[in-house]
Amino acid sequence: MLIAMMANTYQVVSETQKEWLRQWAKIILVIEQTVTTSERKKQLINYSRPMKDGRRALEKEKEEIQEQKEEIKNRHISIVQKNLSDRQAKAL
Repeated sequence: MLIAMMANTYQVVSETQKEWLRQWAKIILVIEQTVTTSERKKQLINYSRPMKDGRRALEKEKEEIQEQKEEIKNRHISIVQKNLSDRQAKAL
């Protein structure tokens, strides 16, 4: 029974890691759909730097986004672990 519970825990954690990324993408998509194209372009100019090829890049944001992703991921994992421990306690 312990092996089955451990296998289930691994599966749930693995699914959770994929789920937080899906939720992050969904949030970004909703934000992009609610903002007009002209407003997005204006914000792009404000928060990006020109590259040599003429495109613009958000260099500073990369580190902040990674920190936010890690925070969301850790929050999701802790929720799943709490739910699993609650389930295991109820099963006993």
